[in-house]
Amino acid sequence: MTMASGFEKNALAFHTQLSLRAVTPADLQKLKKIKKPDAIVGVGMGGSGLAATILQNLRNDVNIPAPVIPWKNFGLPEVSYAKNPFYLFTSFSGDTKETLDGFRSVIKNPRAAVGVIASGGELLRVAIKKGIPRVSFSPGDFAPRQTTGILTYGCLAILKAIWPMVIAPDLSKKVNPESLRREAERIAGAIGKNNAVVFAESTDSHLAYFWKAHLNETGKTFTSWNVLPEMNHNEIVGFEGQPKDLTAIFLEGNPKDTRAKSIREVTAGLIEASGTKTVTVSAVGTDRFERTMQSLALGMLVAIEVAKIKNVDPQETNIIQEIKKKISKFR
Repeated sequence: MTMASGFEKNALAFHTQLSLRAVTPADLQKLKKIKKPDAIVGVGMGGSGLAATILQNLRNDVNIPAPVIPWKNFGLPEVSYAKNPFYLFTSFSGDTKETLDGFRSVIKNPRAAVGVIASGGELLRVAIKKGIPRVSFSPGDFAPRQTTGILTYGCLAILKAIWPMVIAPDLSKKVNPESLRREAERIAGAIGKNNAVVFAESTDSHLAYFWKAHLNETGKTFTSWNVLPEMNHNEIVGFEGQPKDLTAIFLEGNPKDTRAKSIREVTAGLIEASGTKTVTVSAVGTDRFERTMQSLALGMLVAIEVAKIKNVDPQETNIIQEIKKKISKFR
């Protein structure tokens, strides 16, 4: 099996990540004794940080009673407004430089409430040594961005240990990536070798960001993202310049939101009139959490199909590895 076909096989098996069975918890019983958090700081970079971005928007849908604050940088954010923050560190490798920087800082405080999700590396080694509540998983031959399901359910496993009312829906038999392949080919055909911009409603900003990231890394496509209706107060003007070699992708969130649909249709029409190709992606799923996971599965396949059109390796990210190497000496 080639690298490319193995990468695609992982995407087609995405549904197997969508249950608590996909992760291995340890020492979670300790979380029953902590003070209930009033904020969750999700620390993670790149593909490893996508879970916190998703749960920031979907926390009410899965009954997380505290706000989720994604942090994608060195150190930790200022959360002085929170008396009992919970720090949730996610790293596919367990050796992400920025994530470890925050982790090393927070574990100096013996009273800090901490959870870890990783497949190995320093993050998991220290968590095991110190008995920190954690969730682990096998790295297999995944690229980090392919494990968003595992990392999201890992977060839910830890948060459910704190708040039993947290929901972790088993979607392993409801999401079927194989059935999305034809739609992925249609969307990828509209993108082709163009650059792309991805739009979603503000409540579904996590979808636009996810699609953008996968088109960047997997499809090797220069892609940006924005949200409606905000982009109609700034970015829409850029289309007056009739940009070349660009495809605009509109992601539907709630299919019952008629106002959002109307705004999306008007916006797409104006962009089409400027000469930019548009493609609209319909939402699939009985509720918001399921629609999110269906969209993630589709977005991964679209990026793979774009890579095929461009004849590029969907897995390699050479420039990211080069950046990591060059900054490895920085402290």
